[in-house]
Amino acid sequence: MTKKQAPENQNWQPYKGKVLISCSMEDKSTHLLKAPKGKKTAIYIAKDFSWDGKVAKMTQGLLYNNYSIAKKGDMVLFHHNSCSNENKTDIKGLKDHHSVYAVDEEMVFFAAYEDKRGIVPLGKHALAERIKLKEEKRIIQKPFEAANSSTKIKILKVPLIKDIKYKNNQNVFILKFSDYEVNFVYKGKDTTVIRVDDNNIIAVENEG
Repeated sequence: MTKKQAPENQNWQPYKGKVLISCSMEDKSTHLLKAPKGKKTAIYIAKDFSWDGKVAKMTQGLLYNNYSIAKKGDMVLFHHNSCSNENKTDIKGLKDHHSVYAVDEEMVFFAAYEDKRGIVPLGKHALAERIKLKEEKRIIQKPFEAANSSTKIKILKVPLIKDIKYKNNQNVFILKFSDYEVNFVYKGKDTTVIRVDDNNIIAVENEG
């Protein structure tokens, strides 16, 4: 019987546009509920069988190294297709139940903090919320029309990149279906935030 190779427990650095992230589906499936006497209890909710990949796959983890303005061990949020067997490494995770994945930089969207910093944009990604437009009166509704087809978005926090032409709390128009919902567990509860890529913004609302 072949022995399983022990994980590498050394100080590794990501290479050429990669970010090393330590994560496990267990973190996304663990929720906190209020218990008597001000205490909290943890419950496990299996999500592996959800039809929605954003729910069923990993979208949150801990940075293995410093990245951008975030530090090693900070929680980050990323695309649900970022972690697979192909980019899983033999590096030992920051927690016993974690594995370390090499994720493309453009797939890492936010850092998430439980203090006043909250959700912080990374790279060219903005934190946003959808603005529901007035629905058109139609005799025939298009089949399978998505609920998130609105292209008007409110920017809550701008990206870190330079030369942007919009501010926090300003409205923009984006390419249709280009925004992305990140589903994760935050402060013990299921949470969803909206990411907008700066490259997909096509118009900015004039102020005043």
